[in-house]
Amino acid sequence: RRDHMEAQLAKHHISATRAIALDGKNISWKAENGFLSDFWNCGALGYCFSYRTVIIDAIRNGFENILVMDDDAVLTDSWLETLSAAWSELPEEWHMLYFAANHGYPVPVSMPQDKDRIGPHLYRLSGSLGSHAIIINKKCFKYILYYLSAPYLPLDNFFSSYQKFFPCFITLPGLASQLPGHSDIIYKNVNYTKDWGIDYINWKKDGNNTMKQDAVKYVPSSKSTLTSQVE
Repeated sequence: RRDHMEAQLAKHHISATRAIALDGKNISWKAENGFLSDFWNCGALGYCFSYRTVIIDAIRNGFENILVMDDDAVLTDSWLETLSAAWSELPEEWHMLYFAANHGYPVPVSMPQDKDRIGPHLYRLSGSLGSHAIIINKKCFKYILYYLSAPYLPLDNFFSSYQKFFPCFITLPGLASQLPGHSDIIYKNVNYTKDWGIDYINWKKDGNNTMKQDAVKYVPSSKSTLTSQVE
């Protein structure tokens, strides 16, 4: 998957910092970590600890925003164009911008509705899962870091709850799907699109995907944005 991600970065001309992952197989489970399950286990805990290094690095470098991508993220060919449009629709107060999310399986109970629509390419989230590609604003850093000091649930569950208290958004269409393959969390091959029926890109079938002609182009700068990948 590292080869996949490096190919993605080269294809889209993205400069990134690679975060070294903590292998869950080297972690000892403790009582304070909570109850073991298929999705909350040493692999998921290792993911949390790996994410923590990314947040600490962002704080130390004084970044305003960071784009964090898992190594199975697959960007769409038009991701930057769509991001530019969604970025221009973001309100002044925002905490996270998701490139994609799981709104619930098998029933999408957290699917954003018309009342959550901010603009042609932007909806507010209120309980969606997934974390394979998210832009995170510095306003979140201290909250995420505090949670990751003693995590007790999968990170995307924490983010799901976070969405209910702070303004988090998702683009329409989505900007990143997930590569099928072996999961280091549930320890088996997964294909979320085929097996779970998740459409990360056209997630709202009745949504308006028309681009705004006056969209302001957004190009992440090396000064304000760190693009990282968590394996």
